[in-house]
Amino acid sequence: MPSDLLTDDRLLRKYSALCGIPEPVAAGILRRKNELPLETAAALHARDERFAGCLSADLQCVYACLLILEDVPLTIAEHRKRGFPWKITQETLSDIGIWCDDLFKREKRCGILPSQIRWLNHQKNMEIVRIGRFQYLTHPRFGGRIKVLRRKNRAGYRILAEDGLGMNRDGQRTDENAAFHTVYREDARSFSGNPVENGYVLPDALALSREEWDKVLEYGDPMLSVHIPADGPMTPEVSLRSLREAADFFRIYYPNLPWKGFWCHSWLLDPFLRKLLSPSSNILRFQELGMLYPVSGKSEILSRLTPAENGGRTRFHQAVEAAAAGGHVFHNGGWILFREQLDALHF
Repeated sequence: MPSDLLTDDRLLRKYSALCGIPEPVAAGILRRKNELPLETAAALHARDERFAGCLSADLQCVYACLLILEDVPLTIAEHRKRGFPWKITQETLSDIGIWCDDLFKREKRCGILPSQIRWLNHQKNMEIVRIGRFQYLTHPRFGGRIKVLRRKNRAGYRILAEDGLGMNRDGQRTDENAAFHTVYREDARSFSGNPVENGYVLPDALALSREEWDKVLEYGDPMLSVHIPADGPMTPEVSLRSLREAADFFRIYYPNLPWKGFWCHSWLLDPFLRKLLSPSSNILRFQELGMLYPVSGKSEILSRLTPAENGGRTRFHQAVEAAAAGGHVFHNGGWILFREQLDALHF
């Protein structure tokens, strides 16, 4: 069965524009799709992701993009069925264009990497929506290895690390040559463990009385995962607007979905960035919206920071490169913001 995207150039143009695919990339996909073998139509119809492995590196990216674009009508239809505003649909689909733009800027290739298919499949599966500046997964499940305690009078929070996590001397997660391992215990009288402060785990444990503290968050609890697309400004005002619009969106369209707040894992949340950036930077001001904690995983900062098209390497680029050259290892960071905290934020 032939794919309309292979035979109808106008439809391919339409979907490309709808998803915000840059014109040079759309033109490249339109041109290079004619180089795909005859078996491509059947593979697209079967939604065969493995077929990409039969193609050259460049054509893999073209095929992967066509595979994602094939499901755009399904995403639109499901959004309409649920009554989502058209703006939400457009913003959600824009992620396809963002990944196309990223690959073209980095490697001058048209399409998307096959490794990104799984992430972009979240759209058709109704597992992600974009609301303003950020994307939100629709299946809330907290992934941080921490325990969050709140005073019974709601006058503050403390974060304790989970038990058995390897930490380096700086209080960041590590899987090898750990300087210390965290401990965490609960009993009838208290919660005890290594405290987290400003994104770092401290080596000395503390105990918090159950008479004064309640545990309000741990791994697996319902929290909305926030993802930061690589486009547009991230001022505090824009960030806060997205979070508040997301709270309204999930209240209206997912009224039975339980969630306690928002969480995010990103290279942008590395607390070491405080040493490299001005206090007024958008990155640091976003960090300050919530509470930081360390997470495992290699930071993407060196690959994600590419020189601006016209501005070249900024002082931030230079500072990051100098720190890396001096032996510093960057880390991903975690961030949480409870629903009750959202209402109190103002800029």
